[in-house]
Amino acid sequence: MPAYRTTVVDATGAGDAFAGAFVATLAERDASDEHTLRLAGCRGAAAASIAIEDFGPRALERADRAEIERRSNTLLVAGALA
Repeated sequence: MPAYRTTVVDATGAGDAFAGAFVATLAERDASDEHTLRLAGCRGAAAASIAIEDFGPRALERADRAEIERRSNTLLVAGALA
C-alpha cells in the first residue's frame, strides 16, 4: 500500500484513522472483492495522512469525505502506475 506524502506533525491516531476508514469501506461495499480491499487500503492511508498533519484529532475534524476520496484516488492511480 503506498503512503500519501504529507508533513508529519503528530503520528498519534494514524493507525486508528487508517482502521476506521478501512473498516468503513468494507462495511459499505463487497468485502470479498479485490478492488474493495485496494480501495479500503487507500482510504485508510488517506485518512491516516490527514490524521498526522496536526496534533490530536484537529486535522480529521477539519477533513471531509471529499478530501479522503481525493487522496485515496491519488493513491489508487499511483498504485496502478507502479
